[in-house]
Amino acid sequence: RLPMDDWDFDVLVAGSQKAFGVPPGLGFVAGNERAWEVYEASDSPGFYFDLGRERDRQRGDQTAFTPAIQQVRALDVVLKMMQEEGRDTLIGRHSINAQATREAVRTLGLEVLSERHSNAVTAVDTPENVPAPEVVDLMREKHGITIAGGQRHLGPRVFRLGHIGFFERSDIINMISALELVLPEVGVSVDEGTGLEAAQSVYADA
Repeated sequence: RLPMDDWDFDVLVAGSQKAFGVPPGLGFVAGNERAWEVYEASDSPGFYFDLGRERDRQRGDQTAFTPAIQQVRALDVVLKMMQEEGRDTLIGRHSINAQATREAVRTLGLEVLSERHSNAVTAVDTPENVPAPEVVDLMREKHGITIAGGQRHLGPRVFRLGHIGFFERSDIINMISALELVLPEVGVSVDEGTGLEAAQSVYADA
């Protein structure tokens, strides 16, 4: 949920490759009246990112520049899927998948990096001397599951488990199952099945 007015946001920006699950190539911008007033008063030069020019063209059902048509068509499909699922159900699905992932990670003896959790992704802080990039590689090479590594200085110690988009419970269970198999290969001792049990308990109580 992003109540733009209640949170007093002037501008929101999103990308198609995130929660929408559409290939990269589309950007979304929302601006309130205060933002447009700043725009009108600005003397900064602009061309490709001139939002006023784009706004005026879209009022005539056109775009200022050639659009990424296939992504727009994909977005149309995704928005219909979201509408059919319903906003509350969609948000609830993300929440429960995130809870199941975090509980499984903790039960396997790993730490969740953040104190304020996201329902989009779980960043896992690995124990000292455990190579997080190797976990990423093994998940993909041995189990066909793509997870993400950490960024910049967190690269050697963090891997990220995604649960944003059209993930079902079975996807999370498969991911945790593979993680249980991979962790011993990088020196993390786990009680087999405990992560799965933790995730399934969250689902059972939902």
